[in-house]
Amino acid sequence: MVTVTQVDSGSRRQVLSNAQGFFRIAALPPGKYRIDAEKPGFHRPPGTFVGLDQGSTATVDLQMEEAEVSETVTLEARRARAGSLLAYICGLSPGSGCETIELEPTLSAQSDLPLLP
Repeated sequence: MVTVTQVDSGSRRQVLSNAQGFFRIAALPPGKYRIDAEKPGFHRPPGTFVGLDQGSTATVDLQMEEAEVSETVTLEARRARAGSLLAYICGLSPGSGCETIELEPTLSAQSDLPLLP
C-alpha cells in the first residue's frame, strides 16, 4: 500500500503497487507531498518528500527491507488421564487458533521426574 499525503492540506490518496512494486498516482495538484509505503513482512521506510509543479512528473524509489519473522508458541499442559497429558498449543502460525493434543510422557536420564497431578 502506498499513501501520498499533500503536506499543506493533509489530503491523502492510497494505491496498491503491482507485483514489481511500481505504482502510479495521476492528476495530483501542485504541492509538496509525503510518500509512505507499507507491506506485511517488511519494515516501513521513512516517508519521502517530493514537490510537484503544474504538469510535472516525479519518480520516487523506496527501498523496503524484509522484517524478521518471529513466532510465539504457548504451551500449557494438564493431566488428562492416568499417565498422559493434554497439551494446548497456540500460535503455531499467524492467525491460527489453539490445538489440543494428548501426550504420552516419557522418562529420560535428563528428565526422570514424576508428573504431578
